Amino acid sequence: MAEDVWTVKRILEWIEGYLAQHGDDNPRLSAQWLVAEALGATRMQLFLELDRPLNAEERAVIRDYTRRRGAGEPLQYITGTVGFRHIAVRLRPGVLIPRPETELLVSEALALLPVAPKPQDEYEAELLRQWSADAAAAVGGGDDGREGGRTGVAPSGAAEAVSAGAQRKEARGSDDAASSSLSMSRISASDSSLKRSSVSSIRRSVSL
Repeated sequence: MAEDVWTVKRILEWIEGYLAQHGDDNPRLSAQWLVAEALGATRMQLFLELDRPLNAEERAVIRDYTRRRGAGEPLQYITGTVGFRHIAVRLRPGVLIPRPETELLVSEALALLPVAPKPQDEYEAELLRQWSADAAAAVGGGDDGREGGRTGVAPSGAAEAVSAGAQRKEARGSDDAASSSLSMSRISASDSSLKRSSVSSIRRSVSL
């Protein structure tokens, strides 16, 4: 007797029907997310491998996920992640799941932030970039793809930018001071030479 083969397509259809019977609002989407998480794939990859057979270990994980979802456990707790703006946030049972309204609130808050001033030099540009990225992550994630859960405290990168900038300014100040000192030395030497030349001219006139 041939072994009963479960493919990606077959199990997606089965989970969709099972979750529909258990009151899932969007059983097809839930089935796709559950199978993708169990296989470590994306939803797009599932559609490229619909005929792929599943082994016993993969089916066991999918059965567990399906059972939990059918019992009413939030999909985000099962997969362990939730999309929020431009990032994926890790979460576990007991953690509040971000709502779409929260994303809208963050977008409105970011729109109210003042426009960053134009940087005066390279180190100020790096400092502004670090602070902007940190502020965006603190309120819900910016475009740089870094993980959430950050606070509004300046990141180490910003502190390093300040320190590096201060060192560069101090170095420039030292160079300017050295250049000024050298210029003054040259002026003093020039004045001394001019004075010696003038004294010699006066002595020659007197002797004549």
